[in-house]
Amino acid sequence: MTPHAGPALALSLAICAAPPPAVRAAAPEEPLLIDTPQLQAGWVMPAAPRGPAAQPRRAVPMLLTLPTGWQVGDAAALVLDAPWTGAASRDRLLDALLGSGTAVMELAANPSRLPQDLPGLVLGALVAATRDEGAGLVVAIGSGRGGEAVLRAADDALAAGFLG
Repeated sequence: MTPHAGPALALSLAICAAPPPAVRAAAPEEPLLIDTPQLQAGWVMPAAPRGPAAQPRRAVPMLLTLPTGWQVGDAAALVLDAPWTGAASRDRLLDALLGSGTAVMELAANPSRLPQDLPGLVLGALVAATRDEGAGLVVAIGSGRGGEAVLRAADDALAAGFLG
């Protein structure tokens, strides 16, 4: 080891251990704040109906956008991708949600990846948004098949069949 390797190694370890610049360190009594919009790609597992007739499930891709200033407990919106009236409508919706400080979880950018059981996907995404991402109030928005799925998932009896 050369005499200069120690300080260089220590500096690289310090850089790796530092929090990302987009996240401001919080005091123990202060919530963690997002300082710049962040994008996170991942997967959402649809909720499975309870009982012996449960079908195999397949994870669906999602894109989560956390707006500037978003923190755990803030609102989130699930946007179930479906044929919109146009890209401009979708962009206006996302701009309005993010502009109001609402995190946006977009599901299945490719409609062919959507499962047949869309209410199960909506319910699985609601669980993921609250449990995994820490969202407080969560709303679901969809159009076409996605809108029908959102309405069906809001039915208490149907949701109880999935979530208990």
